[in-house]
Amino acid sequence: MTGTTTGIIERVLAGDPKAFEQLVVDWQIEVWKIVAYALRDQAASEDLMQQVFLNVYTHLSSFDPDRDFGAWLRSIARNEVRKELRRRSRYAQRLEHYRAWYERQLAETPAAESRAGALRTALDHCREGLGPRAREALELRYEQALNAPAIASRLQRSAAAVRQLLVRARQALRRCIETRTDHE
Repeated sequence: MTGTTTGIIERVLAGDPKAFEQLVVDWQIEVWKIVAYALRDQAASEDLMQQVFLNVYTHLSSFDPDRDFGAWLRSIARNEVRKELRRRSRYAQRLEHYRAWYERQLAETPAAESRAGALRTALDHCREGLGPRAREALELRYEQALNAPAIASRLQRSAAAVRQLLVRARQALRRCIETRTDHE
């Protein structure tokens, strides 16, 4: 470990927040290379980078100064990437499991095909009645499986605003679909 990094770590452990800021500046490119290459999503990569440096800060007191700091930091980054990829995989599996369950439910009911067709028609019609931002947010969330921070980045809004937009869009779709299918 370089003397500069050793001194910075000692200052961080002594309670100097500016020293940790310098540590982040010195090592952020190394972490970015690992995270961005694996995730290929800028917003998710930025979030994960923050998590990596939070873990570094939290566990810095357990770092052995005789070890290579870069190797230690990169191992934390790779571990966080693995956890995120596992989380995404579990989400995709749950989504596929739900889809299969839903298709079985539709197939088991009498007149399931006509009901499913009516629902699809109502959904398409009701989605067209939404504003362009709401339609885009729904597409990003449910067709591209992006999370709120990633959608927020694309729509240039806050994640909280995106969550609220999605809630309102789902409510509007529910009301519209119920109205259309009750009259058919």
